[in-house]
Amino acid sequence: TSPARDFPVLYLLHGYTDSNAKWFGQKDHWINLPVLIDSIDLPEEDQFIVVMPNAYNTFHGSMYSNSSTTGNWEDFISEELVAHMDENYRTIKDPAGRGLAGHSMGGYGTVKIGMKNADVFGALYMMSPCCLENSLPTNAGLIKNLLKVTDPSQFESQPFFVRISLAAAAAWSPNPNKPPMYIDFPFDENGEAIDSIAQRFKSHEIIPNLSTHLNDLQELDQISIDVGSQDFMIRNSAETLHQELEKLGIENAFEIYEGDHTNQIGQRLGSDILPHFADYFREGNN
Repeated sequence: TSPARDFPVLYLLHGYTDSNAKWFGQKDHWINLPVLIDSIDLPEEDQFIVVMPNAYNTFHGSMYSNSSTTGNWEDFISEELVAHMDENYRTIKDPAGRGLAGHSMGGYGTVKIGMKNADVFGALYMMSPCCLENSLPTNAGLIKNLLKVTDPSQFESQPFFVRISLAAAAAWSPNPNKPPMYIDFPFDENGEAIDSIAQRFKSHEIIPNLSTHLNDLQELDQISIDVGSQDFMIRNSAETLHQELEKLGIENAFEIYEGDHTNQIGQRLGSDILPHFADYFREGNN
């Protein structure tokens, strides 16, 4: 209905174990994004495109990181996917016409990619972002179980925290010359941390590395963070991210709402996040 109009684009990143099939209704899940989008009554002039890449892989999630084992996800999102949209759709081709948002692992991907690419994205929104600090496992039982996994065929039977730790290792300490897992574990056979590999893990943490990306952070138009009051694994680190950004003089909005890690995400996307980007795109492109 608007053949002469170029549209803003929101790039939306799903969380660990999720996929486009879960978010787009092909599988029964706690969200059906197309139905949710269609339920929002936006004026035609406020409408925008929503794009979600499928970041599900052998390890159940890419961590949206560049990895010689699982692929260069940072580059794919910020370069290839954006270029594909701009070449094939009527998009606004500057940061004011692009937003980046995500939930959990996708929240981590949002800040990780966004704080390096202010020339690509204008606004960031992190929903319950994981993996912001202290990413190296410290629990002795978890480390022991991690070291028992020596073949990809064992992966599916592992508990959640073993699987996500393996996914992190595949993303942050890959080794394409070390089959069959193609991972450098950050621990020796006694469970002691191997400093050189542990440092590779820590280089992918967000909070300790914020100042490295200060220029890009200062260039972003908007940064927003939210987290559920009962999201006990993530609430403290999300609040710390907010506080550390404030210390650096980076303006950001932070909200704690009543909910846990997933039970309010669908509702909040409809009531808060998508309308938030409609407002941002309207203000930036008028």
